[in-house]
Amino acid sequence: MQLVTEACTFNFHLKLACLQSKLYDFDVEILLASKFKGYLPDSFYCRLYRKDLSEYIQYFQNHYHQLIATDGWYESPEFIPSLGMDFTLQCHEGEIENIANGDFAITILINCGSTSEDTANTYFGLRTNLDTLNMRDFCDDLAKLSSLTESDFGDLACKLC
Repeated sequence: MQLVTEACTFNFHLKLACLQSKLYDFDVEILLASKFKGYLPDSFYCRLYRKDLSEYIQYFQNHYHQLIATDGWYESPEFIPSLGMDFTLQCHEGEIENIANGDFAITILINCGSTSEDTANTYFGLRTNLDTLNMRDFCDDLAKLSSLTESDFGDLACKLC
């Protein structure tokens, strides 16, 4: 799966799928445009529930429809997956003509850990634009992943869950 923005591509590499507990583990590779290399880590770990996948789809669809209804002046609340804070995202204003022609700003923050056990986590991230076609492709990939069965995952299927 890929989330392609103007500044970078997030490649979600599935590492493990525990279908009984409805969990998916990913290594997320960040491919920054050459101008921005070095500003973010090259990758991060992410764990999502199947419920998160459908909520991401709903989040993006709601944001898209709100942008149309408000002539582009809408900001969605921050989306935080149910397992916590590996990364968060927030969709902002944009220009939408239709699903094939539009984009909007998106902020993605990545949990980079803390300096010690006594301090809060620190997030680094970016604000860039997301094309509506790339949004749709990502949502389609999330829907496909959510519909797969254990036999579709082969060696990635968790036997202990």
